[in-house]
Amino acid sequence: MNKVPRVIWLALAASVALNTFALGVFAARHFGPRERSGRDVGPRAFMHQSGLRKAGPEVQAILREHKGEIRERMHALRDARKQVREALKAEPYDPARAEAAFAQMRERNALMQTDMHAVLSELAKQLNREQRARMADALWHTRSDVQAP
Repeated sequence: MNKVPRVIWLALAASVALNTFALGVFAARHFGPRERSGRDVGPRAFMHQSGLRKAGPEVQAILREHKGEIRERMHALRDARKQVREALKAEPYDPARAEAAFAQMRERNALMQTDMHAVLSELAKQLNREQRARMADALWHTRSDVQAP
């Protein structure tokens, strides 16, 4: 009986993995949840959904105070994502460049999240129960039906 070369088995395994990934992406795009449209993401959507734009002057002052630093972090993260895209598309492909770009993106993402969480924590201290519930729902696009006391 003829033995199948190891290269064929590796190619078959890679093909199965890629096909499974592609099927997952297709299924997520076509059969995934429909609650979010392409327009309801990002800081503006969060502000609209959370109702924080209509909150009191203390909340508005916190938002104004941190707006610039959050914007800078978002721009830095966007630039890091661009570097990852460029590294993945580069010919010849340089694995070290791609890994460095991914590392930079992780670092900038962590910095942005740290800043965002600090701002959200500061905001939450100024909100009542209903406002905090709306903020929580807006963060993860859900609805909890919390009643105000």
